[in-house]
Amino acid sequence: MKKIINAIRKFAMEKRKAFTLIELMGVLVIIGILTVILVPVINNTIKNNKQQLYDNQLEMIRLAAQNLATDNTYILPEEDGEEIYITLGQLRAMGYAEGTIIDPLTNKNFPDNLIVMIIKKGNDYDYVINLDGDATIVDSDIQVAKPSRKYINKGTNSFYIITVKPDSETEEEKNKNTLGYYINIGKENINLLGAVDEKVKYKLDGNNGLYKLTVLGGDKNGYLYFNLNNLKDYEGKEIDVSTTNNDIKSNKKIIVDNTKLTCNWSGENTTWTNEGVSIVLTGSKNESDGLPKAPMKGSNKTQTYNENGIELKTDNLSFDIEDEAGNVTTCSKTVDVYYDKKPPTKTEVDFHGYTLDTWTNQNVNRTFNSEDGGSGVDYYQWSSDCSTVGGKEESNSVSITGEGTNIACHRAVDKVGNEGEWSVRNIVKVDKTAPTCNWEQNWTWTSSNVTVKVYGTDSGSGMSDQNSKSWIYSGANEEINTAWLAYTIKDNAGNEKDCSGDVSVKHDTKAPRANCWWAGPREGSGNQFSLQCSVSDSSTVYTALGYCYQYNDSTQYWTCSYKNLEDRYNGYGWRAISDYYFGFNISLKNDVNTMDLKIGFKDEAGNMTGPWPLQKKA
Repeated sequence: MKKIINAIRKFAMEKRKAFTLIELMGVLVIIGILTVILVPVINNTIKNNKQQLYDNQLEMIRLAAQNLATDNTYILPEEDGEEIYITLGQLRAMGYAEGTIIDPLTNKNFPDNLIVMIIKKGNDYDYVINLDGDATIVDSDIQVAKPSRKYINKGTNSFYIITVKPDSETEEEKNKNTLGYYINIGKENINLLGAVDEKVKYKLDGNNGLYKLTVLGGDKNGYLYFNLNNLKDYEGKEIDVSTTNNDIKSNKKIIVDNTKLTCNWSGENTTWTNEGVSIVLTGSKNESDGLPKAPMKGSNKTQTYNENGIELKTDNLSFDIEDEAGNVTTCSKTVDVYYDKKPPTKTEVDFHGYTLDTWTNQNVNRTFNSEDGGSGVDYYQWSSDCSTVGGKEESNSVSITGEGTNIACHRAVDKVGNEGEWSVRNIVKVDKTAPTCNWEQNWTWTSSNVTVKVYGTDSGSGMSDQNSKSWIYSGANEEINTAWLAYTIKDNAGNEKDCSGDVSVKHDTKAPRANCWWAGPREGSGNQFSLQCSVSDSSTVYTALGYCYQYNDSTQYWTCSYKNLEDRYNGYGWRAISDYYFGFNISLKNDVNTMDLKIGFKDEAGNMTGPWPLQKKA
């Protein structure tokens, strides 16, 4: 039994010696994730460390230059803003910097032509490293930095820093540190060439292998440089300086330029605009003489006009421009600007005597007044709400001729689109249409009082106090059909309307006038009579007639055309007569003794004449 268990354990242990495929894939995934996370972190750490080391190396070079300048103050620039150049090769030659200073970013030695600029700033000095320098003259023993100023003019100077290596490289001779072991340079070894005249000066400061050569420019323009001549080592042997001299002539020449810059103006504008205007001044020189010229120092001079509230046609500009040699030119000019970013003044409106918000029946003349000292007023806009533009007026004098209420604000717009402030809200009311006459007349005859009235209506300005009049007819015994009535109405705008004319009155308090008579008998008519009446009245006349017969043998009226004479007259049988004439024929029979009649007349107004009793006997 024990053997069997041991065999199983052995088999199990043998099976655990290898990973499964899934386990291997899991491990690879974990390794990949860790790589993605850790590699950038590690790279950044390495990069940061290199950058820190790089900055430390540059700081060492700065300190080396500072130590050199502290030990040799004569090389320092004297004027504020002035600068000199020292190369790393010179620092190495003078023993202030190690021969090998590795750049950790490239793993290469920093080159000898690396420049340290020493710049005077007030009472202090800045030490600035320029990695892209071109300063070192490659010579076995002598190094010359580039001049502190490439361009000079009469009266200004430039510096060269010259360093000389010890004449021997042995440790023993270096430790002696005596002047005899250096190549010494004196003023007699300096030979100026090129643009040299009687005003060109130079001086040499320094010793013990470190020198500052100061060159002062003269009147003559062109290249100015120097040669080293007759240099000898401590044993008196002449030193070959051809390489140094050739490099000075090729790469380290100073340019003397006393020519002033010519002023060149551009960007002038002769058309009014509210966009920005930039006047640019540049300096240039005529190079037709073939001599080198100092370029303009700094950037171009620019005067920009882009502010609000400015309107400027011309401007007097004056700038001083300077070239790199120190020549200053004063450029003055009256330039064309034509810049207008100032809106016209608030519009004032002259209504020439018209009182706002009152009615008038005349055209209203308006004159818009707005000042613009720039591009000038172009047109005027109007708005009914002093906000939304409704239209524009091309002229500054506009007449309102249409009728109605005109509500508007106005503002000026100048020729470049600047919009002025809206005027106050003006209300103008024009009504040229006269009011309408309306008569209240009486068209039916009446004996009652009659009122005739005229009144005016107006859909524009409305009626003034002079708007109506009434006439009352109440007289007795009068008879008026029409009357000529005169009255003039007026509206609030002053428009008048003459309403005079014939008006229907029809007031009648006068009874009809009648005259009646008997006629006959006519020949051949027997016993026939005629009752004739003429009537006068202004209105239609109506008549009523009643009669009764009395026979000879009776004293009673027994044959009547009505129950009684009064009934007939008082309400029955009224009929109109024509032409204000009435005729009535009767025949009296032989047996008729008497005929009694009653006749009366009434006009349309109800005025009556009668009744008149009439009797005719046979």
